[in-house]
Amino acid sequence: MKRLILLTLFVSLCSNAQERKLWKWSAASLAMATVADCHSSYGKRELNPVLRGSGNRFDVTSVALKAGAVGVLLLGQKLFLPGRTGKRRSWAALNFSMAATTSVFAARNYSIRR
Repeated sequence: MKRLILLTLFVSLCSNAQERKLWKWSAASLAMATVADCHSSYGKRELNPVLRGSGNRFDVTSVALKAGAVGVLLLGQKLFLPGRTGKRRSWAALNFSMAATTSVFAARNYSIRR
């Protein structure tokens, strides 16, 4: 809870130019967390029925679906955010929280044997 409050405080103190930079860092962190999650899941049993590939495993199709979903989210933000000052902070906070959650799943996946 303390981390969430600190993140909210940090994000709220940013100026417009800093907002753009913060959003770019948040997008990069979300992309990196997604790559780590895909790498940690590849070839292992997948519990999410949407991402299951052949043999109930996380495979190339699963990677394409997961990367595509994150790519569409970030592209939508990129197209939506210009000219809307104040919105970048909210999206940056969302991106950072999704990156943190995804990173936790990746760390858990790395602890599971194939």
